[in-house]
Amino acid sequence: MEGVKALVVLASIYYPGDGIVAKNNYQTSSGQRYDQSAPKCAALQWPLGTMLHLVHGRNNIDVTINDHGPYRKGRALDCTAGRVVQPVR
Repeated sequence: MEGVKALVVLASIYYPGDGIVAKNNYQTSSGQRYDQSAPKCAALQWPLGTMLHLVHGRNNIDVTINDHGPYRKGRALDCTAGRVVQPVR
C-alpha cells in the first residue's frame, strides 16, 4: 500500500470533565461539534480531515482528525475513541 506509514505515538483520551473539553457539543477546530462517542481525534502534526487507523492491542478503529491538540507534552493525539484506547487509572 503506497503512501501508508506506520507510526507508534502516545495518545490520550479527551472527554468531558478532564479540563480539555467542557462538554458534548463543544465546537472543534474543524467546525464539527464534539461528540465523545464519535471516532474523532485532535492532532497538531496532521491536518484537519486526515483519517488515521488506530491500533491498541486487539482493538482498532478508523478515526478522523477534527480538532487541534493535544496540548499535553509528549502526546501526539487526543482521542474520543475510548473503545480503542482505554484510560489508565
